[in-house]
Amino acid sequence: MINIFIALMFAIFSFQIFFSCSRATSINRTLVNLPIELIKNAVVISEYGDNKTIYFNQEVLISNLDSYFETNLRKYTSSYTTNYLFLEPNGLSVCLEDKCQAVKVEVNAHIVFSFSYSKSMIYKIGESYG
Repeated sequence: MINIFIALMFAIFSFQIFFSCSRATSINRTLVNLPIELIKNAVVISEYGDNKTIYFNQEVLISNLDSYFETNLRKYTSSYTTNYLFLEPNGLSVCLEDKCQAVKVEVNAHIVFSFSYSKSMIYKIGESYG
């Protein structure tokens, strides 16, 4: 009888591990395959004479990414949080202006029990826009 109980517990535990890993992999795939067009649509190029300024429109970028995450992450997790940190072009210091050229996107998703998945991605405006 104890052998059946141990086998049943092992089967349930194995299923739970498989389920958790599958969800984490799906969340990771959703984040890694984020369409770059969502980022590109938020790039603003303003020209005043010979000066060309390129930066992210923060409201558009946050709106685009929040919409994407809401649509795609809800399939795999019941709760998640996103944080956006706008950075200077070097990607090391926080941008205190409205015209930032890099953004760090952090996503934390609850998987099951006390397990969660976290990923950070940094997107910078590259030379191809210049």
